[in-house]
Amino acid sequence: IQYYAKAVDINPNKIEAYHGRGIVYHMMSDHQKGVDNLTKALEIDDSVEVTDSMFPLRANIYHNRGFMYLHMEQYQNALSDFEKAIEINPSYTQAINSRKSLLDSGILDN
Repeated sequence: IQYYAKAVDINPNKIEAYHGRGIVYHMMSDHQKGVDNLTKALEIDDSVEVTDSMFPLRANIYHNRGFMYLHMEQYQNALSDFEKAIEINPSYTQAINSRKSLLDSGILDN
């Protein structure tokens, strides 16, 4: 985490640093801090000119945040993020499978 924090200190608009730090927090089971970092990455991404090369990262951030929402039992947020990832990249197999698993689980029916 300290390396990502240093990267953010050097360049507070470094999307990849927030993304990476969010993943590390998730791996440490601090899902809320993970979500917070991925949300920050998406906010930065919204403020810069998006190029075609950024679409895979943006879709990946949405998918990863959706996965964190699953761990937090925020299933509607997870579904929204999986759908956003698919909207950005319609051939994103992981996001498609994550959405399908969530819908097939029936948990959203409760």
